[in-house]
Amino acid sequence: MKARMLILLVAAAGLAIYYALREPPVHEVPIQTAEGKPPDWEHEKPLWTFPLPGDLPDVPPSFDITVEVDTSSGKNRLYFNVTETHGYYVEAPRIRFWYSGGDKYPNFEDSPITRTHYLNRYVKANETLRFCIELVPAELAHVGGDIGATGDWSAIVIHYPPGRYRVANPDPLPRVDESTLCD
Repeated sequence: MKARMLILLVAAAGLAIYYALREPPVHEVPIQTAEGKPPDWEHEKPLWTFPLPGDLPDVPPSFDITVEVDTSSGKNRLYFNVTETHGYYVEAPRIRFWYSGGDKYPNFEDSPITRTHYLNRYVKANETLRFCIELVPAELAHVGGDIGATGDWSAIVIHYPPGRYRVANPDPLPRVDESTLCD
């Protein structure tokens, strides 16, 4: 019993000496840009956290979306062209797209491939937002492994943040990360 107590006391004393004599941890060096300034991370915040000037239009947004298939360079890419039909500026649309197989699956509920894409980007007033998504072979296995043709895909906007649309673009436009583009 005394031997165990002695071993515990020696171990405790050793730990106390170790923590007392060790050097304090080195703090991380802050990230800096090439100009020596800290980076501006504002573009990583959700768009709806920023104030949006201007008045809300009387008519809510509606959207026209086209989907294009691109298999060049061995990739399975879908390009989306999103336009607000009234010419509004709209933030953060949520896009649902699905394999429609032409007219085989007119509703996304029946489709073997259905995905929802959340965008922290915006559709500029009187312009079209173009972005790309690459599908992996595991997703395409549900339709025989082939992405198909442009007419085999459908898309709709299922949500946008309430009140986050205007007739004109805000000035300045919010900074957004455009790294989700395939180009």
